[in-house]
Amino acid sequence: MLVDGRLALFLQPGGHGLLTFPGQLPDPETQLAAALVALAELPPGRRRHFVLATVDGVAVQDTPLHAILMKLGYTPEYGGLGPPPR
Repeated sequence: MLVDGRLALFLQPGGHGLLTFPGQLPDPETQLAAALVALAELPPGRRRHFVLATVDGVAVQDTPLHAILMKLGYTPEYGGLGPPPR
C-alpha cells in the first residue's frame, strides 16, 4: 500500500502478516493510520477479508499498532484482528 507515492504497508500473501515501512514516511503515525484505513476499505474480492495475526513479525496484540487498529475499528477475530465491518 502506497501513501503519497511511498511504501507504507505490505499485506503478506494469505492476509495474516502485515509489514510496515515507517522509515519511508515523513509523518509515519498519520500516514500509517491512513494506509490502515485504506486497507480496510479494499473493494470486495480475494483480499477483502483478512485477519492480521502479525505486524512486522510480532503478534498483532503485542505491537504499538494494536491500539491504532482498534481505534480504527478493526475487530478481534480468531487468530488476530479483522477489518472493520462495512
